[in-house]
Amino acid sequence: MSDDIASLPLGERGAHYRKMALDALGHAQAAQDGVTREKYLNLARSWHALAVKIEEGLAKAAAQAITPRSATTSRLSVPGHKGNQPAIRVRQPD
Repeated sequence: MSDDIASLPLGERGAHYRKMALDALGHAQAAQDGVTREKYLNLARSWHALAVKIEEGLAKAAAQAITPRSATTSRLSVPGHKGNQPAIRVRQPD
């Protein structure tokens, strides 16, 4: 089973961990004694924490992918451009 989970894309893995957390919560609600209930609640917390960790990692990676590492720009030489007018600025690739 762990090989199956490891082969999932991260987004799907996070969703799987959330489902596992919900399943554990359901078992906790159905538990007949406090000790069993607490064990299932701990499982739910652990699955939830894994899901959050994955989601935060995905969000960070997405933010880095859309935010340029450096916003370097350069001036273009434009024929007829006068020095006191704004120059055209372009972003240089990383």
